[in-house]
Amino acid sequence: MAGKNKQQKQTEKAVLKRLAPPLAFLLALCLLIICCYDAGYSALPPTEKRYAAAKADITSLKLDAKKGNLRESWEKLATEFRAIYETDPSWPNRPAALFRAAESLEELARRSFAKADARKAIECYESLALRHADSRLADDALFRAAKMRAAWLKDDKGALALLVRIKSQYAKGDMLPQALALEKALKASVSGRTAPEARQVAAADKKDVVEDQPAAPARSAASAARGGQVAPRAVSEAQLHSRYRAAKARMDALRADKVRTCWRQPWEELQAEFQRIYESRRNWALAPGALFRSAASQEALADCSHAAGDYRRALKLYLTLPREFPHSALADDALLRAARIQAGHLGKPGEGLALLDKITADYPRGDMVAEARALRAQWSGASGGGRAPAAAKATARLEKPELQVLSWDSLNKNSVEIVLEMSGPARYATRLVKAQQGAPARLYVDLEDAAVVSDVRKGVTVRGSLLQAVRVRDRKEGGASLQFDFRDVRRFDARAEDDPCRIILSVAAGKAPLPRKAGAAAAFASAGRNEAAPRTAKANLKSRQVSNMASQLGLTVHTVFIDAGHGGRDPGTSHNNILERQITQDVA
Repeated sequence: MAGKNKQQKQTEKAVLKRLAPPLAFLLALCLLIICCYDAGYSALPPTEKRYAAAKADITSLKLDAKKGNLRESWEKLATEFRAIYETDPSWPNRPAALFRAAESLEELARRSFAKADARKAIECYESLALRHADSRLADDALFRAAKMRAAWLKDDKGALALLVRIKSQYAKGDMLPQALALEKALKASVSGRTAPEARQVAAADKKDVVEDQPAAPARSAASAARGGQVAPRAVSEAQLHSRYRAAKARMDALRADKVRTCWRQPWEELQAEFQRIYESRRNWALAPGALFRSAASQEALADCSHAAGDYRRALKLYLTLPREFPHSALADDALLRAARIQAGHLGKPGEGLALLDKITADYPRGDMVAEARALRAQWSGASGGGRAPAAAKATARLEKPELQVLSWDSLNKNSVEIVLEMSGPARYATRLVKAQQGAPARLYVDLEDAAVVSDVRKGVTVRGSLLQAVRVRDRKEGGASLQFDFRDVRRFDARAEDDPCRIILSVAAGKAPLPRKAGAAAAFASAGRNEAAPRTAKANLKSRQVSNMASQLGLTVHTVFIDAGHGGRDPGTSHNNILERQITQDVA
């Protein structure tokens, strides 16, 4: 009996010895879980940390071309900011979280083109202004809601009501000038006019959200003496450095992107971002670099659109740099680029030579002097006291007017207005050949001693318009001849305009009257935004209607092909006796 008890005890000890390691591991794991649980895993991360992480996601999404176009990404961000707003009622920066939620929904609407998404963003902005009327973000939210109501919902009345609230409740706020400009533009559009303030509204840059309660000392006595208004927080150099590096990276990526490199919107956004960085602190060491890159972004856009107005804006930015920062290492670079624009794109070789002379006079030790002298010799033929054949040819090319952009606006099925944008004044002649059996009506425009850029020289075939085709041929006596084919022509008018230099053709068929002389909206590049357009023309322009996809993207394309996705031998799926190809082809 004693031997049996002894054997049982030995068995129990052996079992305990085997179970000891796993039991010790389980105990240690439980202790680790308890420690982590007590350290903060029982609750969400701190609100400030959570908000900063969500805010960083906005920047990364905008830079990520793939994820940034997904609905789910922006909806998750908006939900996260909403949750931050609702979770911590005592957090002093709640209005900023609600503002970011509305901003995320607005970005989603821009990508989805859905009015439902736009309405959600508008409701969020208006909710902020209603719940936090004393927040410094309230007038920003009201302005964005008004702008979206006018642009997305065509609700000018609702937009004007929000602008009235800004004027009455936030008369000292920073959004008042933009609100007044938008109000004038909306009131002008009701009467069929386009107010000059519309450009100010369109160019209004989005501001970064300024937190209501930044982690900084309380407002100073000076700010309290100004009637309790808290001054906007200054942007730190560290923030500017971060934004500047991010903008440079976006610029390099955009230049390497073969698809987006000639889209108007990305270059406009880059130009605006560099401009904001430059204006935030003009005495900053990198301010000249930001201004130079702002001009370079505008020039890149102009190289795609070939619009004289875009080149003029780039020229203005380049010339601002040596005027404000004459001792900057980029001053002579800016002057050289400005000279190339003046001589090569705006058809003003005299002004270009003057800028080259300024480089050699003001920056004799700069790194651009050698190139400036070489260009001067090439353009003027002054090298060695004689005119070399290559230099003479280059000078003649610069002095010769050039057809840079050809665009048209089909006002209706029986009228069309065609615009020829020239680099300088050009002599021209027109002749009409009426339609004959089997041949369309043809209008010829002979440009005397003028060049035509390659994009226009390719010609174009047009569908769904009175205009049917455009052909370009060289003339034996010099210059070029443009042939416009029309379904029919009963009357036409041709006129030339200066500043900018362009030839406008108005053609009508049937009983339709000639288009009124107000200037055409460009079908290839946006002429409606040309700063140098005559004021009389601007005053009479109706709200610009985008005539095709090319003008939305700022491209100089001639034909857009739409692939339905299914058709022919590929019927797609079938449901309720309906083939997918029937729907896709109808939509296309």
